[in-house]
Order: sequence, then structure tokens, then C-alpha cells
Amino acid sequence: MKNDLPHLLIPLSLLLVGLATTSVVGAQGSVTVHEEKEPIIQSFDTRLITGLMYYNYSDTTFEDQFSDNIPFYGFGASYGISSPIGNISVDAYIQRTDKGKDGFFEEHLDDIYRPPVNTDARFNRDDYAITMNYQFGSIYGWQIPLFVGYKWGETTLERTEISLSTDFYPLAQVKTNFNTEGPVVGAGITFPIAKNKKHRAGIYGAYGILTGEHKQTIRGGGDIVVEAIPYTDTTYTWKVGINFNGELVKLPIGKLNYTISLDSYSYTMDLFMYETDSPLEEEIHSVNASVNWAF
Repeated sequence: MKNDLPHLLIPLSLLLVGLATTSVVGAQGSVTVHEEKEPIIQSFDTRLITGLMYYNYSDTTFEDQFSDNIPFYGFGASYGISSPIGNISVDAYIQRTDKGKDGFFEEHLDDIYRPPVNTDARFNRDDYAITMNYQFGSIYGWQIPLFVGYKWGETTLERTEISLSTDFYPLAQVKTNFNTEGPVVGAGITFPIAKNKKHRAGIYGAYGILTGEHKQTIRGGGDIVVEAIPYTDTTYTWKVGINFNGELVKLPIGKLNYTISLDSYSYTMDLFMYETDSPLEEEIHSVNASVNWAF
């Protein structure tokens, strides 16, 4: 079992929309509504995301615990309006991981009814989110963004169990799906870290009460298939983190920005269908970077 986090993947990190929407401040192009008033500035940006996460999945009911360092990638887009009353933007993103791998051998020396078993697992997690963000005007360059959104998560875990006893099925394949969706809210604070204010740092946090669904299918020897009834319950999630962003270069149309983030978040659901106090938990700690084209 791999339980050590890499040195860089400390649970610092950012919130839910993880890699941060490009600020509407400083965006290109303007539309003047009334000549005597301040202009309303519109912006649009797209971004590519990549990074590395430490992922850990565990539940006490089925005695599953798997972890690995997994690369991930994603992309997103946002549209924003900046006006005298503040900045408003809508953001959407998709994030997917590579396959994680883990395995272990259990002798079950204290249980005469359970034979030695070798377990090998593959797993991945995908995330999707849509958020609406509002940002107060700056005070000495400090800004306070607020956001509300809706988030989806899909975890697929497939494991193969090889029994070393002839009294049991020699090979079993178990597939687990853990899906979540629901609303999230969050807030943060950002501040300049350069005199020209083209580079900023931010601290974010968010919390969500989601609906989680756990489903498991087991294939034994031959055509024997056991499919558990999907179990649905409340899933609590939180995410915190920090990020750094700024301008890389101006382009003929718009500009190219960067974002570097350290994120940490978790999901928790109780599997009361099987026993009392049997939590299913996911933990993710990641470092990621994105390149944003804003125009």
C-alpha cells in the first residue's frame, strides 16, 4: 500500500474549482454602455490544465484502501464582466486522471474462514464543475472573490482478487463506482505579489453537501455475477488551497496567463446500508499548472 505523500503534495490547497478562473480584471476589450459612465469590460478565456495528484480511497465496509500518485489533465473556459459594482464571471471545467495502480497480499492469519488473497487494483477519478463568481472591487490591490456552483465527480475502481485456496473461487473481479454531485459554495482572498500587480496570490476554501452513490459488481467463477443495489446518501466535501497567477506575455489578441495551484480536498459518505459508522473516504492532494489565453 502506498501511503507516503510526495514532498510537494502537502495538503495546502485550493478549492473546488481548483485551478482558478482567470480574473476578469485586466481583461481585453470594452463595451461602453453610456459615455458618461465607467465602461463595462467583458472577457473570455480558455485554459489547459495538467498536474499530479496523490489519491487515496478507503472504506471500512469492504476493507478497501488504495492509493497512488496519478497524473491528470483538463481544460476550462470562463466568461466575465467587470463593472463599477464588481466583477462577475461564469466558469466551467473538466478534469480527468490517468489510471492509478495499487495492490497488496492478505494472509488473513487470524481468520480461518478467509483464504490468502492477492489483490490488484486500477482506479481513476473525473471531475466536472460549473461555478458563478463574484468579486468585490479591490482595496489596495486586495480582492475578495465569492462563488457558488455545482460539481460532479466520478470514481471507478476495478480490482482483481486471486484466492490461494481451492475452496473459493480462484479469481474474482470487483468493480466499484462512487459518484457524487451537488452544490458547493466558497470564498477566498487574493493580493498582488509584484509592484506592477501583474502577479497575484490567492487563498481559497469551499464546502459542499452532495449526493453520493455507491455501487458494486462482483464477478466470481464462471458466469456468477453479484450486483449490489446502489446505495445513495449524503456526501460532505471540502476543499482548500492556494494559487499563484499572472501574465506571461501579451499577444496580438489578448494575453497569455499562468496559474500554479496547490489543492487539497476530500469526500466522506457513510455506508449505513451495511453497518453503522462505516465511512467511505476519498482524499486528494495535488499540484497543478494551467496556461490561460484571455481576450
